[in-house]
Amino acid sequence: MATQADVRRIALSLPETEEAPNHLDPEKFFTEPHYKGFPAVLVRLPAVAAQELKPLITEAWRCQAPKDLL
Repeated sequence: MATQADVRRIALSLPETEEAPNHLDPEKFFTEPHYKGFPAVLVRLPAVAAQELKPLITEAWRCQAPKDLL
């Protein structure tokens, strides 16, 4: 079974990647087995400010958007 450490190791092996020190705060962000294999991170909305959502949603969209829309 893959672990969060595996994800971190793989992601950081990609060119020009770095780990943001304050991403995926477990009080705010989480995953669950139901979403295994789906490119998603769940958000505890009461724990985040609206201003935090815009960059998260924008980046998620950019990851899935057709290249001609970017």
